[in-house]
Amino acid sequence: MLAWVWLTGAMHLDGLADLADALGASHRDPQRFLAVLEDPHVGTFGIVSIVLVLMLKAAALAMLARTLYGPFR
Repeated sequence: MLAWVWLTGAMHLDGLADLADALGASHRDPQRFLAVLEDPHVGTFGIVSIVLVLMLKAAALAMLARTLYGPFR
């Protein structure tokens, strides 16, 4: 999974964090949405979205490994 993030330059994770922060903090205000998108800092919504996506990827890789190589013992 580390190679997966490294190869993509974590660009998808950065974009996800920016979008999650903007959606979570804007409260349906378009001006606030754009202001949060321009902010380079990562907020709580961004961190939570990154953690959840990485957990999902880890689970997917574990399921793939189990499918290809059988159960781990």
